[in-house]
Amino acid sequence: MAETAKLARTLSSLISSGVPMLSALRITGGIAGNAGFAASLSESAEEVREGRMLSQALHKGDVFPSLMLRLIAIGEQTGRLAPMLRHVEKIYESQLQRRIDQLLTLLTPALTIMIGVMVGGLIISVMSAILSINELAFK
Repeated sequence: MAETAKLARTLSSLISSGVPMLSALRITGGIAGNAGFAASLSESAEEVREGRMLSQALHKGDVFPSLMLRLIAIGEQTGRLAPMLRHVEKIYESQLQRRIDQLLTLLTPALTIMIGVMVGGLIISVMSAILSINELAFK
């Protein structure tokens, strides 16, 4: 999700700045942290150069999420590709943030229990040492 949002943001910025589509795809592929995304963008650039629509070229690689591809197709059809890519970015960033929040919500009780067990073990160790010293005094 993070990689998809980053690619959508980069491609949107480049297209809205007036960078030609082929150059924008090559630049975006160059910054991709995912090798599959980079390879798919490189192949897509060649297909766009041959005259295919971006959404069709990206769909061929089966790497990108279907929602992203549908929104890109709508952006191409309406002539508003850059704003649609910004919308894709917002969608995937919000999904990523929601997923992170869910994981943190699950992680908090687990960490609390782990800290409680550690503190309990420490208390038992200290009490055991105190009781053993007390036993030595009576022997």
